[in-house]
Amino acid sequence: MHVLQYCWPDGEFEIVPILCPDICGPTGTAPANGYGPDLADLADAVREIAQTDDRSTVLIAGADLSHVGRSFGADEPMTPDKLAELERFDRTVLGLIEIGDVEAAAEMVRASANETNICSLGALYVWRRALRNQQCRLLRYHQALDPETDTNVTCAAAAAW
Repeated sequence: MHVLQYCWPDGEFEIVPILCPDICGPTGTAPANGYGPDLADLADAVREIAQTDDRSTVLIAGADLSHVGRSFGADEPMTPDKLAELERFDRTVLGLIEIGDVEAAAEMVRASANETNICSLGALYVWRRALRNQQCRLLRYHQALDPETDTNVTCAAAAAW
């Protein structure tokens, strides 16, 4: 919120936080506990509201990607080859999201049994599906490696317009 206040110090804005579950489990985009909408329906509703509301709308998905290394149960150290392999996997998933094929991105992560522990795919799914007819571009990819704990969390920035 502080970033938004900095960017629009005199502006009024509302924030609607939406927590999105993991879509790699057995229920996919449907809620595991039966409560709440399917994420596909949620994304479609967000899209409709954004298109019909007179106010400007910005959709932000605060999402990290892979969580790997010893802190996340790995037995082997993070080597340069493992980091490169992780980046290839993440960038392939991100490439599918970039072109708007969120179903294929979700299927790719599911097929790997989510071996890299991507926890925010639900948020990315809703964001990109809501903006499905928009151009999208990956702006930056980053691996936050902590050599002391041999742990790595990856993240990316993308924009759709």
